[in-house]
Amino acid sequence: YYSIASDDVGAVLGVLRQIFCPDP
Repeated sequence: YYSIASDDVGAVLGVLRQIFCPDP
């Protein structure tokens, strides 16, 4: 279940990165 939590964290970080540092 830790792997699922890690995936959730990665997804959230990915969304935040697109919001604050969107790729051109």
